[in-house]
Amino acid sequence: MDGGVYLIGVGGLVSVLLSISGFLLRYLVQDLRELKGELVEVKVGVASLQGEQLVLKSMVQTQLTMLRNRIQVLEKVS
Repeated sequence: MDGGVYLIGVGGLVSVLLSISGFLLRYLVQDLRELKGELVEVKVGVASLQGEQLVLKSMVQTQLTMLRNRIQVLEKVS
């Protein structure tokens, strides 16, 4: 009789642990899916920022070239 009660107890405990594991695994999978979506958003944002960085770099280089040309002209006039 004691063996049967022990088996039922162990079976119940295993059942509860499996239920908890399944519950936690479901939320883990859900969180991973959300993270995947957020990662895509971050990648798009980074690509956008890189594009803006290239535009700004080009603008700064253009302005620098123009300033150097002005300096050369002013030095010739002086």
